[in-house]
Amino acid sequence: MVVQDHDRTIYTPEETPALFSFYREVKEGQAWIPNEDVGLNETRTFEGKTYKCIQAHQAQDGWKPDVTPALWQVIVTTPEISEWVQPTGAHDAYRLGAKVTYQGFTWECTSDYNVYAPGVFGWKKI
Repeated sequence: MVVQDHDRTIYTPEETPALFSFYREVKEGQAWIPNEDVGLNETRTFEGKTYKCIQAHQAQDGWKPDVTPALWQVIVTTPEISEWVQPTGAHDAYRLGAKVTYQGFTWECTSDYNVYAPGVFGWKKI
C-alpha cells in the first residue's frame, strides 16, 4: 500500500519502506511482519507470544516485538480455572500446569496427561 506520494522509482517496496506499507485486510492478532503500519493497541503474534502495540509505528526488521519494549507489550493470558471433570482418555487428560477446582480447593496439575482426580495423584493444592 502506498503511504507517501512519490514519482515511480526503480526500487522495490521492500527497499523503500518510507513509501510503502504492507497491507492486510484483517490485521488483529496476525503474525508480526516487517513494513506494516501498526496502530496503538493492535495485537500481533511473534514467536508464540501475543504482543500489544503501545506506540504506533511501522514495523521494521530490527524492531521485533521481543526486543522493543518501547513499542510492544507482551499480553499475558491467565489460564481459565474450571471445575475438574474426569477425563475419558489421553485426548482430554489434564496437561502439566492446568488449574482446576475440586471439592472446594484449587489444584494445579504436576503430571502431564493426568487422568487422576486431584488428591489422588499428580496434583498439588494452590
